[in-house]
Amino acid sequence: MAPEEIAWKNARVIADRDPEHDRQDKDGVPICRQLFNHPQVCGWAVNEHGDAEAFGMSGLPAMGDQPLSSVDTSYYLPSEIGKVV
Repeated sequence: MAPEEIAWKNARVIADRDPEHDRQDKDGVPICRQLFNHPQVCGWAVNEHGDAEAFGMSGLPAMGDQPLSSVDTSYYLPSEIGKVV
């Protein structure tokens, strides 16, 4: 079985949601099965411990009357913070 399948099977089931499509990562963040390795909201990847881990988001919000296109966001895996590449 592929690592992502093992991680998905071990992720927490969300009450009243289809466990084949939606689950929670180790920190309780919702993840969507179809968004494996997609850095976006509900996207996830397998971390170094073999757990499903949701991508986090960081960036600068739009201020005042700036257009939403000015929002500068990026996605990252929390377990990757501080790692030297």
